[in-house]
Amino acid sequence: MFWKYARTPSLVLILGVTLWVMTKEMWSPISTKQKTKAIFSEQVSLAGWQFLQSESLTDPIGRIYQYKQGETRLTIEMRYMTDLSSNEKPFRKYDPTIITPATSHQPLPTMRQKDGIGYYGLSVQGGKAYLRSCINPRGNTAVTYTQFIQNRYTVDLQPSRLVPWLTGQQPLRDYRCLWAYFSIPLEDSPPEAAYQTLEKTWSIWYQWWQANFPTL
Repeated sequence: MFWKYARTPSLVLILGVTLWVMTKEMWSPISTKQKTKAIFSEQVSLAGWQFLQSESLTDPIGRIYQYKQGETRLTIEMRYMTDLSSNEKPFRKYDPTIITPATSHQPLPTMRQKDGIGYYGLSVQGGKAYLRSCINPRGNTAVTYTQFIQNRYTVDLQPSRLVPWLTGQQPLRDYRCLWAYFSIPLEDSPPEAAYQTLEKTWSIWYQWWQANFPTL
């Protein structure tokens, strides 16, 4: 009986919120250039590394950062994915559990986990060592599509997020992701030595971006 009388007001409220959100988006356009500048600082300090330069990226928006430590150069490419469809592609492409090395001489890609951070993938391609991972707005980092979706169900679907969802402030499941691609030349170093450098740098980088994750 209660639902019989409450259904119409509830539907009117939901419709009103939806129209408000759509109107806000239509009358408050933000250019790609403005979004990139707001999300990605032109310079991010990285302990132990000398910042060299950075350049913006589009489609999807992002930024490439260049650093130097002695003779070693580090490249970090950041990409901001905002929906499930665009996010699924890099997960399928860089999943360390399914990709194979380009040659038989290269080590197999590997997936590792760090407490307090999450999962990341390590691999060797074209004479470089790579570390790749997705920084979530909530929950641990992910490197496989399954991990990413599990985060959405376990971290996003919380009672505390119901009101922001009903008022149009946040989606019920937040499919945003900050993809981080680290790479350093192998030169004459074994892959494991390069991996250790990437892992140490990744921990510092993650902490900065988790604290500065873009707001909706």
